[in-house]
Order: sequence, then C-alpha cells, then structure tokens
Amino acid sequence: MDVIRSGAVTVHREGVFARKHKRWLVLRPDSLSLYRESGMSHMHKPSAHLPLTSIVDIDDNPSDEQSLVFWWWRTKLDGKRVKTKATATFEKTEQAVNWRRDLAKAVWTVQNTRDRFRASVPYVRIKSHDVSDLCVASLWFC
Repeated sequence: MDVIRSGAVTVHREGVFARKHKRWLVLRPDSLSLYRESGMSHMHKPSAHLPLTSIVDIDDNPSDEQSLVFWWWRTKLDGKRVKTKATATFEKTEQAVNWRRDLAKAVWTVQNTRDRFRASVPYVRIKSHDVSDLCVASLWFC
C-alpha cells in the first residue's frame, strides 16, 4: 500500500512505568503503523497498528512544537471504548508540522469518503435516476 509519510519518532507512553521508545512511524492512506526499526525487512510486522477511522482528534497547536498529539478510541478487554492520548516527538519542528498536516488530511479523507461509491458513467448511458433516498441514488442504465 502507498506510504504518505514515514520517519523516526520518539513515542511517549502514559503510565507510572512508561518509557520513551524510538520507533519508525509510517502513515498510509488508511492507517498509522509503528515499527521497531526502519527498512523493508521489518515492514511486515508492526509493533502497533492504528486505523485512521479510530482517531478522534489531532492537537493543531501542542505545547511542544516538536510533538504530534492525537486522541483515538481504544477498546478495552471488557468491551468499553476509552479515549486514549498518543504523543510522539520529532527531532525538528518542521517534521512535526508536516506530520500533523499530513495526518489531519489522511484522517479527514478516510472519515469523509470511506462509505461512498464513485462511478464514472457517460451521461448518454443513463436512462433515468431516482433520488427518493438522499443517501443512495439508484441509477438505471440502458
């Protein structure tokens, strides 16, 4: 699958015994994945994988300009959904700004176009249409 952006990142975990980890972050059109190392030989086994549909919010203006902060829905073992904060730090501010921009674009695209069907049909081939249901337009072809 296409890669929108990838690069080295320091991941911050919440909790009493949490430590910072250096990881390789990959943004794809439908997901965000963390790998222990960079390189194609390790791309088949991510240490974490997050579908972009589960991201709730992205902090546009974090307190640390080199950070990427977002919240996502995590399902616990008891089945409850919990809003979880994720924080990652980059070496340069410009990297963080570009990651925030690209992640926001990818999340918006996935959340606003995933349930839509697109078809390219010549106008002369459409015999009639029925738009009685605003969500689904039915087309009958000649």
